Amino acid sequence: MNNTLEKWRAEIDSIDDELLTLLNRRARLVAEIGQMKKREHAPLLDPDREREILARVCESSDGSLNETGIKKIFQTIIDESRRIQSVEGVSKTASQVAKPQWNQVTIIGCGLIGASFALALRKTGTCRRIAGWDIDEAVLREALRRSIIDEVDSSFADSSTSRSDLIYLAMPIGSIIDFFREHGQQIKAGTVVTDAGSTKVEICRAAREHLREGVIFVGGHPIAGSDQSGLAYSDADLFTGIPYVLVNDVDQTDQRRAFDETLKAIGACVRLMTSDAHDRALTFISHLPQLLSSSLAVTVVDQTDADELLDLSGSGFRDMTRLAGSSWSMWRGILETNRAQITTALDAFAQRLEMVRQRLRAFSEGGCDQITEIERIFTEANYLARMANRGAMHME
Repeated sequence: MNNTLEKWRAEIDSIDDELLTLLNRRARLVAEIGQMKKREHAPLLDPDREREILARVCESSDGSLNETGIKKIFQTIIDESRRIQSVEGVSKTASQVAKPQWNQVTIIGCGLIGASFALALRKTGTCRRIAGWDIDEAVLREALRRSIIDEVDSSFADSSTSRSDLIYLAMPIGSIIDFFREHGQQIKAGTVVTDAGSTKVEICRAAREHLREGVIFVGGHPIAGSDQSGLAYSDADLFTGIPYVLVNDVDQTDQRRAFDETLKAIGACVRLMTSDAHDRALTFISHLPQLLSSSLAVTVVDQTDADELLDLSGSGFRDMTRLAGSSWSMWRGILETNRAQITTALDAFAQRLEMVRQRLRAFSEGGCDQITEIERIFTEANYLARMANRGAMHME
């Protein structure tokens, strides 16, 4: 036995040496690619390529490693590749920015998204000064203390005109619409105004109605977030590699192009959509999941033995109800401004759920063929889950 064990261990050592040689060779290629990206001013991150790598290695594996193990190994390799290219000075941050594109940017709403955007601007050097405004004075003081902002933009409180040439609205949807109504005339012509709201049709309509002529509004939505909220969890890399939707109903101007370049500089992947297309897409991938998660949580809590049920709950239930912790202050505006699309999606889901209920009832009554339709749902859902996991990282 000892001889066999030593032989196997020696073979493992040899394989490890070969792996290390191959990984170092891969690292050299990654560094060369990084230098090429730097010369061509291309983005450092390529999420589509990373997803392709994970999908390919999972599909080509025919050994003992399961898909989860393969993903962990290759995700570590991908993370190390990112580090190598970052060390090589590739355009992750300010290396692509020749000079600041904005004299002053005002962040209105210094929570997770607003503060993270400010930190990303500071990290990339895309503006000279960052001002902030928030209805909570304690939040403003903390943003100043942490050097997230350089100063308070008090123009919207004292009815003067803001000096900023980019204004970033990171508030709940209702607050964004109210801001346009109350302060739309306090923004100088030529300023770019953008938002981070989760619906776009009503926000874009309010901007058209209330902003001063000459102000350039760009509807936006970073598909980013965190389980945590608030300034304390802000992150300069929050937008790195994530889809960032811009509404493509504005003519290209120098200011609009400057904003596009700013998003690319902070690592975001810009996606152009109409406001209607955005709201429909987010209905299915964000708004409907939120309502399902919250409804499931309440359904369980309403049971007379809820405590016993929760004591037995595992990771599956936690995954399904994670979204149930989302803030109503944010979701109220989403539901109010996208209610028609959400209602249509709920109808489609309710029909599918009713079909499952009917098939289960028929199956329990002896209709053995009825289970086949439910099996088909599982098969299709398994495929979608694999695809979604390969693209993983998104935030509601």
